[in-house]
Amino acid sequence: MKRGGRIRRRRAVSRRGKAWGLRDQSRAASLAARERDRVCQRCRQEPSTEAHHVFPKGKFPDLRLVADNLIGLCGACHRWADGQARGKRWFAETFPERYARLKMLAGVELRLS
Repeated sequence: MKRGGRIRRRRAVSRRGKAWGLRDQSRAASLAARERDRVCQRCRQEPSTEAHHVFPKGKFPDLRLVADNLIGLCGACHRWADGQARGKRWFAETFPERYARLKMLAGVELRLS
C-alpha cells in the first residue's frame, strides 16, 4: 500500500515483537484447557472460566502453549494463584506428574519457596 509517497509493507512481527499468529494459538490453547477442565481445578465448585499459566509466559515463553502448563480455574481462584508462590506449590502438590514434566521442559531447577 502506498501512502505519503512511501510503500508500506505488512510486518511479519507486530510492534510488540510477537508473531501475528501467536495470539490465535494462545486463545486456542486457553480454550482447550478450559474445555478439558470444565470445573475449577482448585475449588471444584465454579465452572472453569479462565486458564492459568503455572509457569508464567513472560519468564517461560516456550511453555506458553504447552497443555500441561495451563490449568482451568474460576476467576477468584485465578486471582489467588496469580503471582503467588503458593499457587505453584498447590499445583505441584495436586498434580505432581504434570509439575515434573513442566520442570523438565523448562530446563531449570525450580524451588518451591
